[in-house]
Amino acid sequence: MKKCVYPLVVYADHEENNYLAMFPDLDLIARGDTVEQAYLSALENLEMFLDFAGKMESDVSGACTYEEAVSLNPKRVVLLAACEVSDEFALTTYEQDYKNFIGKLLVSKEA
Repeated sequence: MKKCVYPLVVYADHEENNYLAMFPDLDLIARGDTVEQAYLSALENLEMFLDFAGKMESDVSGACTYEEAVSLNPKRVVLLAACEVSDEFALTTYEQDYKNFIGKLLVSKEA
């Protein structure tokens, strides 16, 4: 297991009367009626994203520092979200089929 920590920027969406949480390094977003709900939803999205990226052997952007996130979002709430991700993956048949399909697609585009 490896631990991943990413800054999470929280925005108040006054039009929708809820909160939007975004991982700027990964372009992942989540919504919630409260900051806590948006955070928990974003954390779940982060875990699923990193798990799937690991299964597909995809490169994942590293996280900027907390200080960088705060300096780029001075009027926003910036939190840190941490999760543990397995570094050993067992793919389902569907996931293996998808991985094979993407691999073939990328090879055909390079030719």
